[in-house]
Amino acid sequence: GAYTTPNFNYFRRRIISVGSFIIATRPLSEAEIAATMPGNRTCVTSMNIGNYFRLSPDKRLIFGGRARFSATSDQRSDAKSGQILRASLAAIFPQ
Repeated sequence: GAYTTPNFNYFRRRIISVGSFIIATRPLSEAEIAATMPGNRTCVTSMNIGNYFRLSPDKRLIFGGRARFSATSDQRSDAKSGQILRASLAAIFPQ
């Protein structure tokens, strides 16, 4: 909303900030990559609150999404977001 004109007030009152967070695994072996991300594609889930994931150049699985809906950010709430993402990662990639 930093660059919107006053005629956007209707929308400004209806928009909230939503954090999107990312976690990364250790570098994966070739066997782990073949089991989790064959084809080295970028993926997005189609769930209500989706996740996205891909391999980084150093072969880590980068996994992100909207882990929580909060207007504040601090170490405790960010740690909770990390826990939520780790649980989502484990649900999609149990291996």
